[in-house]
Amino acid sequence: MTEYAIEICVHTGPRVGEVAALRWDCITDGELHIRQSEHRVDHEDSAITYEIGATKNGKERRIPINDSLQAVFDRIRTLHEAHGIQNDYIIADANGRIIAPTISKAMYRRGVEANIQLSGAYRARTYDPLFVRQMLSQLS
Repeated sequence: MTEYAIEICVHTGPRVGEVAALRWDCITDGELHIRQSEHRVDHEDSAITYEIGATKNGKERRIPINDSLQAVFDRIRTLHEAHGIQNDYIIADANGRIIAPTISKAMYRRGVEANIQLSGAYRARTYDPLFVRQMLSQLS
């Protein structure tokens, strides 16, 4: 499932926490509505949890869904149906929502495997065209 999260990142440029927080109801009228983000919470007892809250700037963003991005969402939905995954979150598996650190680690790992220097979500966010082309070619 992290491969699909990476594809969403390179197609749309959101923060990784925003991808982890995407729900199926964020897709409406041919647009992806980014309304929430995942945040790490460090507790006094040293426990760490990941919670969904407002985006970094507190504003909603709308991203048009092109054919390539729609194909990613279609593949995810097919995978969910095939494995009986019933979850409101797009990036989820049989165990539940996949957290942002898991997505970030997968993106870094794919970058290293592809010999893409300084790989990471931020390069996709800032639309480094070379990075995006390289990462998409590795996912194909």
